Amino acid sequence: MRYESGAILGPYEIIGAIGAGGMGEVYRARDARLKREVAIKVLPRELSRDRERLERFEREAHSASALNHRNIVTIHDISSRDEEAFLVMELIRGESLRAILGRGPLPLKRLIAVATGIADGLAAAHAAGIVHRDLKPENVMVTSDGTPKILDFGLAKQAVPVSETSSSTEMKVSRSGVVMGTAAYMSPEQARGERVDFRTDHFSLGMILQEMATGHHPFARPSGIETLSAIINDEPPPLGDAFPEPFSAIVERCLAKNPADRYGSTFDLAHDLRRLGMHSNRHAARDRPGPPRRQRWALAAAVVIAVLLVAAALSLRRGSGPPADSFQTSIAIAEVAHVIRGEVALPLALSPNGRFLVVGGMDADGLPALWLRNLNSGATRRIAQNAFSVGWSADSSAIAFFADGKLKTVPAEGGPARTVCDAKPESTPSWHGDTILYGQYSTEPGIYRVSAAGGKPERIVAPDTKHLGLPWWPYFLPDGERFLYLTLMQPPGQGDIQHELRIGSLDGSEPRTVSSSIHSRAVYANGHLLFVREGTLLAQPFDPGGGELIGQPSPLVDGLHYFRNTGLAAFSVSQTGVLAWRLAAPTSRLVWLDRSGLESGEVARGLFHPDGRLSPEGQRYAVGVIDPKLGVSDIWVYELARNSSERVTFRVLDEKAPVWAPDGQTIYYRSDGGGGPPDIFRWSPGSDEGKVFYGGPSIEEPADISPDGRFMLFVDHRQIAFGDIHVLPLQPPLAPRTFVATPFNEMSPRFSPDGRFVAYQSDLSGRPEVYVRPFDGPAASTRISMSGGTRPRWGRDGKELFFLAPAGRLMSAAMSGGTADGAPRLIFQAADIVDFDPSPDGSRFLVQLQERTSEPPIQLLTNWPGRLAR
Repeated sequence: MRYESGAILGPYEIIGAIGAGGMGEVYRARDARLKREVAIKVLPRELSRDRERLERFEREAHSASALNHRNIVTIHDISSRDEEAFLVMELIRGESLRAILGRGPLPLKRLIAVATGIADGLAAAHAAGIVHRDLKPENVMVTSDGTPKILDFGLAKQAVPVSETSSSTEMKVSRSGVVMGTAAYMSPEQARGERVDFRTDHFSLGMILQEMATGHHPFARPSGIETLSAIINDEPPPLGDAFPEPFSAIVERCLAKNPADRYGSTFDLAHDLRRLGMHSNRHAARDRPGPPRRQRWALAAAVVIAVLLVAAALSLRRGSGPPADSFQTSIAIAEVAHVIRGEVALPLALSPNGRFLVVGGMDADGLPALWLRNLNSGATRRIAQNAFSVGWSADSSAIAFFADGKLKTVPAEGGPARTVCDAKPESTPSWHGDTILYGQYSTEPGIYRVSAAGGKPERIVAPDTKHLGLPWWPYFLPDGERFLYLTLMQPPGQGDIQHELRIGSLDGSEPRTVSSSIHSRAVYANGHLLFVREGTLLAQPFDPGGGELIGQPSPLVDGLHYFRNTGLAAFSVSQTGVLAWRLAAPTSRLVWLDRSGLESGEVARGLFHPDGRLSPEGQRYAVGVIDPKLGVSDIWVYELARNSSERVTFRVLDEKAPVWAPDGQTIYYRSDGGGGPPDIFRWSPGSDEGKVFYGGPSIEEPADISPDGRFMLFVDHRQIAFGDIHVLPLQPPLAPRTFVATPFNEMSPRFSPDGRFVAYQSDLSGRPEVYVRPFDGPAASTRISMSGGTRPRWGRDGKELFFLAPAGRLMSAAMSGGTADGAPRLIFQAADIVDFDPSPDGSRFLVQLQERTSEPPIQLLTNWPGRLAR
C-alpha cells in the first residue's frame, strides 16, 4: 500500500488501508472540511499518467457521481496529487459480497433481498444511461443492515481490453474454488469484444445470482481462457428442484446468450425479483404449519405462471369475458429516456386486443418518438420519430399517429408509414372501420373525419359558439357510428374552464349530453365509462345504446397524470380488460447549488413547472406550481431572503412560464384564461389577477424580455412539442415578427445582457443544441454546445453562457460577443436537474431537482373489472 496512516491527500487524512484491487488501492480517510469519514480509491499510476485514459475516466466518474441511489455507493469527489488520481467515496460499514460468499451460499430470503437491491441500483444507473460493465461480487458491498451497494460505476470502461493483455483474463481462485476476476463475470458479447448495453449487466447479475444460490460460479473452468470460452459457448448448469421455479426462470433469462432474450429493462428484472421476495415473505410469515418449503415455492411459481397465462389469454380471448383475478405490474422501456407528461398528447395507447402498447416520449437525444412494446415478448421497437398522439385500428392491425403536420398510419407488425392527410391536430385519433376521427384545437378547431385510405378531412363537429365550446377527444362507441367527445367551455364572465361530455354521430345529427360533471376524456370498455376526476381513474356503468350513466362511479387507480383544463387523462384500455396508465409527476426540490454542485440551501418542495425565473435583482423566484389533483398550475413568487412565498394567480386555469420585466415588478406569463389557446398575460403588483396582453392564433408562451424593456421573445407552439420564436414589441402596435421559424423545434430563447444576441435551443442537427444569433442584423446562428444542449442562460456580465447537456451536466461556455471562446466545460453534474437559473453574480444556481423514484412511469393492470368486483 502506498500510503500510511496519517498521510494527507488534499483535505483528506488517511486513517488506514481497506484493501487493493485491479483498479487501485482503497483507504479509509477523514474529510477535514465536512468532518466525516470517507473511502478513498487511489488509482493505478499507469492510469493516472495516461492523460487520455485519465480524461476518459474523469468523464465516467462525473457521470457516476450523479447516481444518487441507496444501492449505489456515492462518489463525493475526484482529484489528483503528484500525478496520482483518486476518488473520494461514501464509506461503507460492512463487507463485500465476495467475503460473504466465502462463507457459502446465501439463504434464499437473504439472496433475493440482496439481488433486488443490486437490480434497483442497476435500474437507476441504466435509466441515466450508465452501464457498469464490471459487475462482480467484489464490486458489491453489503452494509451492516443488509443493504447492498454497487461500487466502481464507470471504472470498467477504463480497464485494459482483453486483447491487449493476458492479465484481464487471469483468474484468482478462492479457498472454496470460486473463480474471481473481471473476465469471469463478462457477458458473451463483452468477451467477444462487441458493443455492450445495459443487458451486459443482466448477464453478470445472473452469474452472481447463481453463485449466491449454489456457492459456485456457473462457468468456472481451470483457466481464464477456458472460463471465457464457457461463457460464450456453454449453457449454465441447471439450478434444480431445490430452488423455486420463478427464481430459476429469472436466472435463466439473465444468462441468455443472446442479449435480446434477456430482460428488456432492468426495472422489469428488479420488479420480478421484488415480487419473488414478496411471495417469500408472505409464506415465511405464516404461523400455522404448511406444506413443505419446496411445495410452497411451487405454489408461488404456479401463481406467477398463471398470471402470465392470464395475460396471454387476454390477448386471445377477446369478447369471452375477463378472468377472475387482476394483476398489476410496472413497465419500463430502456429505449425511452422520458415518457411524456404533457397537456394535449396522450403518452400511451393499448391495442384493442391487449397485446401491444405504444409509448410516446423522448429518446436519449431529446427528440420525440413513438415506441411499440410487445407485452407478451417484451420486445420494443421505434415506429416513428418526431411523432405523437396514437390511435389503434379496431382490429389492432395498424396505428394512427401525427407527425410533420400529417396524419399517418403504420402496420403494427412493421413496415413503412403512410400519409393519410394533412392535419394540424392536437388530440388523439380514434379509428373504427375505415374512418378516423381527430380533433384540432389551435387552428380551424373542431372534430374531423377522414378515410383511413386517405382523402380530404371533413369537419363533422364545429365549435359550440353559443357556449364557446371546443369539441375534443373523440372516441368511437362500439357501433362505429357514434362517438364520445369532450367539449371545453369558457363562458363570458366565468374564468374557469368547464366541460361537458357529449355523444356525436357520423351522420351529423344533434349531439346528446352525457354529463357536465366529467372533466376528462372518457373511454367506453367492458360495460363501463372510464374517466378521471382529481387524479383518480373512475369506472361507472354505462349504457352505450341510450347514452346513459348508471349508478355511481367506482375508483380504479390513483395518482395518474391528469390535466383538467384540456381533459387529458393518461390512461388507455383494451377491449380485453387490460388497463395502462402513466403515473403523475413526482415532487421536486428547489435548492441552491454552488459551482461545485454542493447544495447550500433548500428553498421549497412541490410540483414545479420547469419554467422558473429569478427576478433581475436575484432576490425573488417566480415559477408555476402545479395542483397535484388537477394538473394545472398557478404562478407563485418566492422571497428568497425572507423564506416566504406569495401566490399570484388563483383561478382554476393553467398559468405558468413567468417572465420578469426589467422593473422587477411586472410579470408576463402564459394562461389558458383567454377563451381559446393559451395567451400571454400580464400581472402587476396590486392586481387581483392578470389580464390578456397578447393573444395570437395558436399557443403563445413568453420566454424573455430585452434589457431595455422594449421587446419580448415568445415561443409560438404551432403543434405539440414544436415551436418557433417570435419578437413582440411591448408598446402598441403589438405586431410580432418572426425571429426563428424552421421545420425544426426552437425553444428557450434568452437575450444576452446587452440585448445584442439571443441564445436558444434547436434540434436542427438531429438533437437539441444551443445556438446564438444576433437580435438584429444577419440571421446567422452559431452553435455553442457540442454534444447536446438545452435551456441556455446568460451570466450577468455576458461572458458566460450556461446550459444543460444530457445526463444532467451543467455546462459553461466562455463567450465573446456572439461566439464561444473554446469548447464548453463541465461545471457539475446532477442527473435529476430539470431546470436552473444562475444567480446575478454567477456563483451559484437555483435549480429544480426532481425526486428520484425506482418506480417505472407506466403501470399495467390486467382484468381491471376484477378489481371493481372486489
